[in-house]
Amino acid sequence: MSKWWLLLFWLLPALAVTGIVRQAPAWLEPHTLTMTLQPGQTLALGREALWAPQADSEHLRLRRAADGGWWLSNTAAVKQVLRRSAWGHADQSIREWPLTVGATFAMGGQRFTVLNIGASGLTLHSLGQRWQFDGIQLRREGQPLPECYETWRTRLRHRLAALGLAGWMQRPLRLGGGVYCADRLGLADAPVDAAQIAQTRSGFVLRPGNGGKPDETAVIVAAGTTDAESLWQRSILLALDDRLIVGRTQYQVTHIGETLQWAVLARAQRWSAAAPPPHSSPAIQALWRPTAWLLPADCADMARPLALGLSPLLLALLWPGSRRDWRRWRIAAALGLAGLSLGLYGDVLAAPVLWPYLSAWAALAVWLLTVRSAWSAGLLALLTVLLGIGLATLLQLGAGATETGWMRYGGGNAALAGAFGWLAWAGLEFWRGWRPPPAMAEKLARWSVRGLVGAALWLLTMQAIFGDEGGWHGVQPFELTKLALVTAAAWALMRTANGIPPASPTHFVKGTLGGFGESATRWLRAVIPLSLLLAMSGFALLFLHDFSPLVLLLIGVLSLIWAWLRVRPQPAWRWGGMIALATLILMVIMGGRWLHERPEIFR
Repeated sequence: MSKWWLLLFWLLPALAVTGIVRQAPAWLEPHTLTMTLQPGQTLALGREALWAPQADSEHLRLRRAADGGWWLSNTAAVKQVLRRSAWGHADQSIREWPLTVGATFAMGGQRFTVLNIGASGLTLHSLGQRWQFDGIQLRREGQPLPECYETWRTRLRHRLAALGLAGWMQRPLRLGGGVYCADRLGLADAPVDAAQIAQTRSGFVLRPGNGGKPDETAVIVAAGTTDAESLWQRSILLALDDRLIVGRTQYQVTHIGETLQWAVLARAQRWSAAAPPPHSSPAIQALWRPTAWLLPADCADMARPLALGLSPLLLALLWPGSRRDWRRWRIAAALGLAGLSLGLYGDVLAAPVLWPYLSAWAALAVWLLTVRSAWSAGLLALLTVLLGIGLATLLQLGAGATETGWMRYGGGNAALAGAFGWLAWAGLEFWRGWRPPPAMAEKLARWSVRGLVGAALWLLTMQAIFGDEGGWHGVQPFELTKLALVTAAAWALMRTANGIPPASPTHFVKGTLGGFGESATRWLRAVIPLSLLLAMSGFALLFLHDFSPLVLLLIGVLSLIWAWLRVRPQPAWRWGGMIALATLILMVIMGGRWLHERPEIFR
């Protein structure tokens, strides 16, 4: 395929992105919020005043004390307000009250006193009894209480605790309900799970439970002191550089004095530049700025991405050897752009909108100029068009949305695509310069596939045990598992296309001792994609309770079957299988249409 045709395939999505940017609405985005209060005054803040679309109509109460301090409390019934202090590393709800030795709290008319916090856990005292909780097991006077419900999770939790790995599966202590068991301290006059005691990195905290309500369950912190207040109405003193999340909008305290100033960091409500934004209260003023497409609104926001991008170049400059080795600088530049892309992925809401797209499109351009075979060029051109359509659609979705957070979908995917493309190109340049022996090259490729598959399955298992539907520690392993599935299938197909077909099960059983390992390896190479497919399908059905991933898996399976049939040497297998596959696809389409017309059969 001519390079000019490849350039055309590369330009089409780029022109689409350019058209979207030119026709995008002229948005204004809140940059800073300035609050003005006299000592003793309070101010209710909500969705309109904070320009936070996911916040309640009255979400916060801001109070200025007589000494000039600014105090903040959460007045929403359900939604949280998260805070990260300038010296902290994790977000914490302002309704979480840290437990310290000597602290007291009351719930349902019963008062608890913290006697000790140490390596063995938390010790409470109430009504002449001592309660110990270590993050897994509740003990009364040193005696462990039985499990509330015996499940495989509880058995696994105790086995890990016996191995010294109790921190892997900690659980909160639920207060209320009248039942005393391993993770529940029952109080007869309080509902189940009215409050919880949970272990964090910094210690134990008291927080509202899933069954607690501000107007039904009284939980008083610092009980018996002048600082006593309701856990639901707990107030915090704001400090400089504190970060807040209200609804889903992020802020940072940038000035404290006669006025309080917050910088709006991400996911705020936009307003059309055609009309002036409304003022919800004379006590709060907003400073607006246009959408940052190419130039960053604040250069400090780009410190981390630029640091990740410049580090490989600095390393190449300091690395011993000839500085005229152009391959060395190409690898360093590719690693630098990959680091920049990863930094943009981490700060996608603060970065200029088009930077991730420019990184991804530059990587695709380099690859289009690098590939040599016509088949690889055609495949890459198809990938460029499909990726361009997807990214352009996500960009159009974000450009038209009234919330700035919608930009993260297209920007995050583009940043990951750019990082993967530049890392792969750096690996290709290193591979060409190293030129390992064929046996070593095959072994490295084989173990790379196995490592990717193992990492994907391990992360999937960790999500099933410790995570939830949203992922585990901010990672969504299901996406990595799909990449591992495609990679493992491509590896097996490549081996088959090169004349090394996977061994049959009969050959696997009847292989001699000398050929048993080779036959087993070939057979397992073909089984790995199927195992991944079964693992992903079971995970989607049993854990996510979501059928939508199965649709994507079905498309992937049909594509893999088509690719497998294409490389079969026998014409009967090749053409007969493709006809059968086309018939199967037609039946799936007709079946989906039939189910769409008769949804009552699922009711």
